[in-house]
Amino acid sequence: MAAASQQLPYVWEGTDKKGKRIKGKMLAVSEAAVKADLRRQGVLAKSVRKELQLFKSGKKVNAEDISLFARQLATMLRHHRQRSRKTVDAKARPRHQGRR
Repeated sequence: MAAASQQLPYVWEGTDKKGKRIKGKMLAVSEAAVKADLRRQGVLAKSVRKELQLFKSGKKVNAEDISLFARQLATMLRHHRQRSRKTVDAKARPRHQGRR
């Protein structure tokens, strides 16, 4: 039952009583709760959506994760550099002009 009451971050856009466009962020259990809270504040919600979260797990990054990432990045960069060098070498070679 604890999961049902978990608050999530929402971003919203709307207009205030004077018609001025405003936007913000809010923690709430649902989109409907955000809209209701905004209505109580005198804001007419135009859009409400869950905020994009890149790291949903909330876990901290440890030294092992950084080490693994660094090795993988180094491998990708090394591979890219080798492919780029082959492309440059191929372009530097004179093209075969055919029979004369």
